[in-house]
Parts: sequence; C-alpha cells; structure tokens
Amino acid sequence: MMVGEQRDNNILREDKKTEAILRIPEAVLAEELLRDEKDSRYLTAEEVKMIVSSSIEIGKERAEALRDRPILERLENAHIKVRYIEPGEETFSDMNPYASVQEAQLLYRPGDVQIKVWMQPLRFKLKLLSNYMDITEDDLISLCLCHEYFHSLEFLEKKRVFDQCGTYTREFFPGLRRKLRLTSPSEIAAHSFARTYTGFLYSPEATDLLMLYQEERVKEDRLYDGGVYRV
Repeated sequence: MMVGEQRDNNILREDKKTEAILRIPEAVLAEELLRDEKDSRYLTAEEVKMIVSSSIEIGKERAEALRDRPILERLENAHIKVRYIEPGEETFSDMNPYASVQEAQLLYRPGDVQIKVWMQPLRFKLKLLSNYMDITEDDLISLCLCHEYFHSLEFLEKKRVFDQCGTYTREFFPGLRRKLRLTSPSEIAAHSFARTYTGFLYSPEATDLLMLYQEERVKEDRLYDGGVYRV
C-alpha cells in the first residue's frame, strides 16, 4: 500500500471540501504557489507552466535516483542532524504566517546542518489525515525529512531549482534588464521530491492546505472547480 492510500471507497466521508482539497492536482497547487511570488507577474502564462513542470520533474527525477535508501540513512551519511521539537520547547516566530502549520525547517551552516521537526503541528496533521487515509507519524516525519533533505542538496551543490528551469529576464526600464529570481520553484521541487521518495498518494502541499482550511484560513467559497484561492 502506498503511503497515504485510502482505506476504502468511503474514506473521504461527507466533507466534499476536504475531498476537493486532497484531490487538487500537484501542478495546480504548484502554479498557485509560483503565482504568489511578486516577480511571477512578469512571467507569461506559458513560462509559468514551463517552470512548474520543470520544477516538478527536477524533484521527481532526483528522488527516483536516491530513493533506494531510507531517508534517515541518507541524512546520517550526510551528517545532517534531526531534532524533534516537542510542544513548549521551541516555536516558530509569531511573525511567520504559517507557524501553526509548518512542521519542519532546515538550518544549513557549514559543519552544522540540522532539520528541526515540530511535533505539535505534525501530530495535528496526523490526526486530521488519519480520518481519511492509512498514515502514521513516521510517514509524516519522512515527508518532512525528504522535503528538507532536498533543500540541503540545493545548498550543498549550490544549484537553485529556478536556475535549472532556464533564464528569465525582463526590461524594467529602457536598456535596463534584470534577471528574475524566484524561490517557489525550490518548494515545488521539494514537494515533488518528498512525494516521489515516500510514495505519498497526494501532494504534500495539499495536506498543508487542508490544515489551513481547518484553521479557516482558506474560505469555502474560494474552493471550486479543482482550483484553490487562499485568503
């Protein structure tokens, strides 16, 4: 059974909004994530789709090349420490708008690379998702670790995902061109990497969106036709 596979045909139960969120295609979520960035407004619709598809493929291909070993073994071999933060020990800053739903963070310093996993939001997500699928705490931890491991590879190899998607420059003033610099392709690729590495059924970003929906930070009337619009 794949990680996150539905237990039976009725597992999504009566909440049609929840079903809609979980089933939003990876590319749709990725495109929305890209369009959230300020510089994305300078991209054409074709360029947006190209960057999204390239980012997803970069994450997928990298995961397929590395998934022959457990992620914890990969982290140990890379000398990346994992810290599990229990409630009351440490929290994200209140300035972080996603502090209540973000479960992991990579801290990359030469000679001291670590991944922090916040257990409180992770367990909230587990409780939520376990109503709809077969999933364990270890499954969610693996998703987090895979996501952050991908980011560590970007730092180590000094190779940003956006730079691998092509060169995008725009003329803002006559004779003055600037290269666009977007960070969301890295997130898109990391989601794809984690999903492929673990065999998770849904897009990891869909599970984050589900948590925001539970916190009423995604309005019901903004979820329709397979698309999503956040508050």
